[in-house]
Amino acid sequence: MYGLEQLGTDLLAWFDEHQIVLPWRGMGDPYAIWVSEIMLQQTQVKTVIPYFERWMTLFPSLKALAAAPQDAVMKAWEGLGYYSRARHLLAAAQIVVEHYEGQIPRHWTALRRLPGVGDYTAGAILSMAYDQRVPAVDGNALRVFSRLALIREDVSRSLGKRLITSVIQDAMGHISRPGDFNQAVMDLGRDVCVPQRPNCGVCPVRQHCRAHAAGEERLLPVKPGTRPPRDLVLAAALVEREGRFLLVKRRSVGIWGGMWSLPTVELPSLLVTDSETCQTAAAREWGLAGWPFQLGAAVVTLKHQLTHRSLTIPVFEAVLPGMPPAGFEFSWVGPDEWSSVPLPVPFARLLDRLDAGPLFRQAAHDGCVRPFRLL
Repeated sequence: MYGLEQLGTDLLAWFDEHQIVLPWRGMGDPYAIWVSEIMLQQTQVKTVIPYFERWMTLFPSLKALAAAPQDAVMKAWEGLGYYSRARHLLAAAQIVVEHYEGQIPRHWTALRRLPGVGDYTAGAILSMAYDQRVPAVDGNALRVFSRLALIREDVSRSLGKRLITSVIQDAMGHISRPGDFNQAVMDLGRDVCVPQRPNCGVCPVRQHCRAHAAGEERLLPVKPGTRPPRDLVLAAALVEREGRFLLVKRRSVGIWGGMWSLPTVELPSLLVTDSETCQTAAAREWGLAGWPFQLGAAVVTLKHQLTHRSLTIPVFEAVLPGMPPAGFEFSWVGPDEWSSVPLPVPFARLLDRLDAGPLFRQAAHDGCVRPFRLL
């Protein structure tokens, strides 16, 4: 690659003309930039925009976020996925308020020590909010600069990432708008220098691209094959008492960490084809976990796709004699409260479909599993 100074000039000129309008751009607010970058991890821009706007209404400042209850934060994140991001954001905000007087650190080391802040997020905040020449190296940057510099190293490994980061750092040394440069690289990777069929004909920096000159743009970046999503079966129990349903707060690790959901247990995927075997196995697994459910028939089998998981969730009618076992945080929630509880998407949709009429408002149970109806 050649002409690093001209590369930056050409890229920024293209960005000035073609950048898309986003609610967090041009604000210069480190908190807004931080929130947007955390939301954008593994999530498309069009999905993030309404979540960001709602978040900034609910938690307009870092101090407002730090003072918010975790359930309110998780509810605001509901449906965005990768829920550890929300928990880390809340924990980091509390640390910044307690130890940095509410001011997001301007130094790399301090930023990197905050929960959920990796190299990319630190680079984005320092360059976009504080105008520091720090690369923000995400998947787009790895792809763009592996092509520009004809780097054939595996970009998923440390050597490939170090080489590309070094090239970006050199390029940033020749420009005066580091935040815009990082955003221009992201936009270029998203809209032009795309993974399978890069649009070299409209690329503003193709004259600087060694991979294009060598005819290798479609061969880069080098990375290992993507593993297919793993199948996961979670049996769920739908338990009702006097019109209210049993929800359990999930542990912070694993899928939907920190959210509320129906009680679930993991089952071998081969069981879903046999409803009776599935029911028996679910009862056994719940028993081992201390839940003595009396299971009825399956109400419905839910399907839900996560990035790395393909979920199948048979939902069983159930009665729970007595109270939930010790060690579980639980709550009995009625239909009028569902909208205020942070729920995983498949369970939120299920509860919305339940017929919450007189069937669910009986004064007492007789120990029998009652039939549920879906709207």
